[in-house]
Amino acid sequence: MQNTATINNNNINATETNNTEQQQQQQIATIRNDLRKVITECTERGLLHTTKWLGEQLISLPTIHSDNHFNHLNNFNNTNNNLINEQLLFDNYLFAKSLFDLKEYKRCHFILEKQSKLIFTNITINKLSPFVKKYLFLEYYSLYLCGEQEKDQEINEYSFNTNNNNAASTITINTLQNKNTLQNKYLKTIMNYLKTLHQSDNMDSYLYYLFGIILKELEMKNKSLDCFIKSINYEPLLYSSWVELINLLNDLIQNDNNLLNNTFKKFKNLIKNHWMMKIFKSKLHLEIFNSQQQHYLLDNNNSMNNNSINNNSIDNNNSNVITILNDLVTNIFTNNNLYIYSQLAMLYYHQQEFNQSQEYFEYILNIEPYRLEYLDTYSNILYVKEEKTKLSLLAKNIQLIDKYRVETCCIIGNYYSLRGDHEKAVLYFKRALMLDPKYLSAWTLMGHEYIEMKNTKAAVHAYRSAVEIQSTDYRAWYGLGQTYEMLDMSDYALYYYSKACQLRSYDNRMWSALANCYENLEQYDDALRCYQKAINLSIAQQQQQGGGHKIIITLTFQPC
Repeated sequence: MQNTATINNNNINATETNNTEQQQQQQIATIRNDLRKVITECTERGLLHTTKWLGEQLISLPTIHSDNHFNHLNNFNNTNNNLINEQLLFDNYLFAKSLFDLKEYKRCHFILEKQSKLIFTNITINKLSPFVKKYLFLEYYSLYLCGEQEKDQEINEYSFNTNNNNAASTITINTLQNKNTLQNKYLKTIMNYLKTLHQSDNMDSYLYYLFGIILKELEMKNKSLDCFIKSINYEPLLYSSWVELINLLNDLIQNDNNLLNNTFKKFKNLIKNHWMMKIFKSKLHLEIFNSQQQHYLLDNNNSMNNNSINNNSIDNNNSNVITILNDLVTNIFTNNNLYIYSQLAMLYYHQQEFNQSQEYFEYILNIEPYRLEYLDTYSNILYVKEEKTKLSLLAKNIQLIDKYRVETCCIIGNYYSLRGDHEKAVLYFKRALMLDPKYLSAWTLMGHEYIEMKNTKAAVHAYRSAVEIQSTDYRAWYGLGQTYEMLDMSDYALYYYSKACQLRSYDNRMWSALANCYENLEQYDDALRCYQKAINLSIAQQQQQGGGHKIIITLTFQPC
């Protein structure tokens, strides 16, 4: 009887213990679900510090292996032979994402890396879920940004420790150049992880985008190009992949005349007919055609072909850009699509039709005064037209919106330049470059200011930096020609003006500068040929502006 009573007591105690454990697990599950819910809500509302605190509490909860409520809500799976617990990954992802949003990239990577090691166990036979790929993207992207952060810190430390005030301008330029050339120390580590994912067929659009960025930084540009194309084939709306693709094409097209056609062939048929392809073609035209000689037929058909430059082809190609953008407004978007208007403004700006470009920019500002994209180009127009009042008002308003944007710094730089205060203009162009060392127009504008200040050494530094960033930008080559001409070094100037003419063979200003340089070298026959070329181009341009070749704007302004 005593043994029976003891057994009954043990059973009762075991039952009570089980009930207590179940209650405890249920309590933990409730707390976990509440934390997940509020973390998501705080993230959506931008309450980043609250999200971070809640995330730290979330990952400190004990793991419960059967969380049916979680699986039901999120439709996750724990396949792959139970090697990957996606519930645990999810909680770590929520916390790490809050750290990422607060720019704590190193800690973000550390939190994610702790749980991701099992993912690469038998990865060759396992297919990763979309969530796991998203998890890995955040892990590697945070590591990449951590490397960029450390680069900035290293450059800033160098800058702060330099106290030679006499060489302040040169030091600043050298500092910015070092920022461009210093390599992210985590590139090869990230590349090896992404290689493994690629070889096991576990990539998606976002991972291919990151792979392309890494390969581009490692100067493996052709492989990088293929990665961006694959990224777009997976997800045509990933705009950042289109932008990187255009930048690479701009850089590589000089050495491969068939690059555009070969690139286009790699797109899936679905992508070729996607509306994003029209956006791509119009932006490609603006970025490549207006910075160099390379030219392609841009039409509504599925083709892109290189062609020689002539004024009629320029006019026809610009008309095709108008047609493409107009088609997007008519059939997909509304007349209030400000991106399309900004592309039209840039198109007319590069054609030096400043009045029409200004009209578009002012329409955009009227609709959305806080949109800063391309407004530094608008300030260039006001500068050229010497509209001091408008430029002053623009600089004042933009500074109130965001004083730490590259566009803002360039606009204020233009304002001071127009006032004749070139030292202050240089200061603001330097600020722009500290924010973005690869902002091309800031380098060229700073070079122009140094020319005005007769500081030819600093001007050469600035223009050469621009050429290093984009070797196809004619403005930097032209600026170098001007600088060496000021130094009475016509042989050097001749080389740089020739480069500008190669890139901008339809621009009469380039030929006039080259002719003047030949004249200084007493090579009169060459000078006459260049002057004649400049005159012919100038006459053709005037005929197009006054005759039937002028582009007709088919988009109509609508009231706000």
